[in-house]
Amino acid sequence: MTNYKVRWREVSDHEIELTAEDLAELLGCSVEDVEEDLERAEWDSDEGLADALAEYSDQAFDGLTREDIEIEEC
Repeated sequence: MTNYKVRWREVSDHEIELTAEDLAELLGCSVEDVEEDLERAEWDSDEGLADALAEYSDQAFDGLTREDIEIEEC
């Protein structure tokens, strides 16, 4: 299964690795949906994925938004 590295731009030393399965669980959607969105590089324009990660980020790091998040395959 593909792993993805999620990085928060304003917190340069904080990044986590998530599988597509982890992202699907976070979003409440299928692994296939996550992988298709990421393959098309649409994660940052897909409100579902970006907003879910931003919500996690805001809980972990107050005030961060979806624009602060980068994701890449690893």
